[in-house]
Amino acid sequence: LFIQFEKINLKKMKLSKKSVISIFVLLIQMPLFAQNITLEQALEMADKNNLSIKSNELLESYQAKKKASYLNIPQANLTTELGQINTAAFDNKFGITQSINFPAVYSNQKKVLEQEWQKAITQTKLSKIETGKLVTQIFYQILLLNEQKKILSKTNTLYAEFLEKSKLRFEKGAGNILEKTTAEVQYENISNQLKWLENEIDLAEIQLQWLLHSDIKYNPMAADFIIDLGLLSNEITTENHPVIQLSSQEIEQSKLQVRLEKSKLLPDLSLSYYNQSFREIDQHRYNVVAIGIGVPIFTSGQKANIKAEQQKIAFYENEQLVKKAQLETEYRSALGSYQMQKAIVESFQNKQLSQAEQIFKTAKEQFANGEINYLDWVLLNNQATQIQTNYYQAVAQLNQTAITILYLISK
Repeated sequence: LFIQFEKINLKKMKLSKKSVISIFVLLIQMPLFAQNITLEQALEMADKNNLSIKSNELLESYQAKKKASYLNIPQANLTTELGQINTAAFDNKFGITQSINFPAVYSNQKKVLEQEWQKAITQTKLSKIETGKLVTQIFYQILLLNEQKKILSKTNTLYAEFLEKSKLRFEKGAGNILEKTTAEVQYENISNQLKWLENEIDLAEIQLQWLLHSDIKYNPMAADFIIDLGLLSNEITTENHPVIQLSSQEIEQSKLQVRLEKSKLLPDLSLSYYNQSFREIDQHRYNVVAIGIGVPIFTSGQKANIKAEQQKIAFYENEQLVKKAQLETEYRSALGSYQMQKAIVESFQNKQLSQAEQIFKTAKEQFANGEINYLDWVLLNNQATQIQTNYYQAVAQLNQTAITILYLISK
């Protein structure tokens, strides 16, 4: 754009104030128009800008900072005594006491917080994969809708020509009202489908814009609107999926929590220092150091916490088995569906789509030669249009299954 401006001799041009304002507004609004974007670019942008991912990254940052809170030592206790403490003389006594948990408590607390941070990291990873799945779905949905729009636009043009010919035939008395009405109904039907399709494209672009958290609308670009996964394994390694990794971390955290609760049964430690006067004896001050150990006597409540945490381990282990079985079942089901749907799409590509084009061509020639009437023409064209519609529906199902498989194998 700037190169084009450089080629223009502005001195020879006389621009009105209105023209200058129009050009200025156009330059401002240029970023608002849809821009082309590839799937790789869309996924990269989603990783950086998506609000759900940002929320998980903020939680990850919070857990990273919280790790330092493991060393939570109670406040020191300061005491003062004034009066006749030991004798009839007026004395004073100052003391400071610091209590701490047994060192194993802090060590175990640190491990628990470290595991919380690792869980947050895995949750962010899972959020990126889930967001990537949504972006890929919308991306290929827009590609497919645009392809459908191209075909439907051709069909719309075909019926528009048929309508004009029907009106002309009716005006010249060669056609009847039924032919003209049929042409109008068919044209209106295709036009409504085209409007609906354009609205679906707009809605999908808005969804993609929201997922990318951008002020700009994007137009997906790809070499093909069909996702080809190539060769796939019959088995899935569930341990690599963030859902299972997160489940394993929950189990490990529960085990660490059990250790933490057990360590709380260990005695607390305390260290005290006192300084006091004995004026009846002399003017010196006397120092005392005391070491204390807090012995747990009533432990039923804490032992109940330990049993509860142990039960939580069993719960998370069972949940992991459920999630593994679910992923494996979904993968086998998706794999079978993908192979079947791929065969259906290939059947359309190798046979039915070419047959639909042949129907369009033959119907047009025979109708022009008077070999078939307008009702036969409409019937044949609707049949060919339905084949194309079924093809795109099959592609949509194939893409959806492929995206599910990519999610299950963490890609």
